[in-house]
Amino acid sequence: MSPTIERGLLIEERRRRICELLREHGRVTVDALAARFGTSQVTIRADLSTLESAGALLRTHGGALNVEDTDQPVERVGDDDPPVAGDRDAGRLAHRRGGAPAVGKPRMRAGIHVGRPRKVKGDYFGVDVNIAARVADGAQGDELLLSDQALDAIGSDAVQVRPRERLSAKGVPDDFRVYAVTGT
Repeated sequence: MSPTIERGLLIEERRRRICELLREHGRVTVDALAARFGTSQVTIRADLSTLESAGALLRTHGGALNVEDTDQPVERVGDDDPPVAGDRDAGRLAHRRGGAPAVGKPRMRAGIHVGRPRKVKGDYFGVDVNIAARVADGAQGDELLLSDQALDAIGSDAVQVRPRERLSAKGVPDDFRVYAVTGT
């Protein structure tokens, strides 16, 4: 990869660029991406984990490979669906995460939290960043979670929600509530 520096990208823009770099080069490293985007290695690892969960790449020690360039079988679930790692990769990736092999179409999950993070040299820090990560991590397949603050910002009349169990994680206040979106 060239030493181009691309600072100030939004999360989705950075992740899109990572996918573009993977298509161009076939592989990327955490160090090179952190330098290129002016972010921490932790931020890049989180990006790679999210992209791997979406089936866009295969994580490796210190980086990632383009899923289309691996020698592993790749199968399509449907005509319009993105490629999904075949049985060997699904089993290997699930084993690494301590779960059962993924079968069929990937199930998307997301979490939303609203707060006031601190921006330092193009990266964001603070309790709200940690809480946002915990909300996203708490979502199950095919689930969108909202924090109290996100639900307040959207407006409780804009979506239908049901309360979820309390998140118990470092940095999450005891009275913190999370809701699963069930409709609009």
